[in-house]
Amino acid sequence: MTSRRQFLTGCSALTLTASLAPAACLSALLPVRKVTLDQIRFAAFSEQVGTIFSVGQKPVELKLVGARLIPTFHPPDRVAEDACNEKFSLQFSGSRDLVLNQNTYTFEHPGIGRFDMFIVPVAGMDSSRSYYYAIFNRSAPETTTSTRG
Repeated sequence: MTSRRQFLTGCSALTLTASLAPAACLSALLPVRKVTLDQIRFAAFSEQVGTIFSVGQKPVELKLVGARLIPTFHPPDRVAEDACNEKFSLQFSGSRDLVLNQNTYTFEHPGIGRFDMFIVPVAGMDSSRSYYYAIFNRSAPETTTSTRG
């Protein structure tokens, strides 16, 4: 049986932890929502540069180190079919100890949700890290869809 003192000490510790890191506490309690990749726009990814994504069934942590819009260039008299598409790339880095192969993986992020994405390992300038790219060329949304809900 828990004494009143033990109960109050436990509650105080929980309150202190929640006040120091409220987002971490809430994300541990709330399930990550499943979204489709086409619901996530470039803006949502660019807001998460510098944050960690959990990837795969045996989770590997990958840090989003870059999100870059890819400009469309075309001569004025010729417009490509994909000229209005949303084009961007994402660059992730992870531990050199566990390298992921080119494949589709389930990504999880507390601010975005859970989604499947195809990544490709690439050589990086820093030999102590592994690097991965995801490249997008898809129809631009008619209206901006928020990924937060």
